[in-house]
Amino acid sequence: MAATQGADARGFLGALFDFSFTSFVTTRIIKVLYVLIMILTVLVALVYTFYAFNASALFGFLTLVIGDPLFIIIVMAFWRLVLESFVVRFRIAEDVRALRERAGR
Repeated sequence: MAATQGADARGFLGALFDFSFTSFVTTRIIKVLYVLIMILTVLVALVYTFYAFNASALFGFLTLVIGDPLFIIIVMAFWRLVLESFVVRFRIAEDVRALRERAGR
């Protein structure tokens, strides 16, 4: 557990340039990546809505009310599952490391 706390104390840049790979950067970046994906998804939905309104007012309204929320929910659910799978893998690795340290290996 001490190595994990030491890795966390190094900070982001310290973990980024840790050539022994004793600390993971992925668990720190994942929140920022999720926010960026969310912003990009909303921007794509707005661009699609703009083009839908250019096609017709009814199509644009339906896209705004039904299409965009559905698109955002589906895309964000997919990326949430992907990112959570990464977090789970890294947490398992951290737990295994803690178990090894506790066993004295």
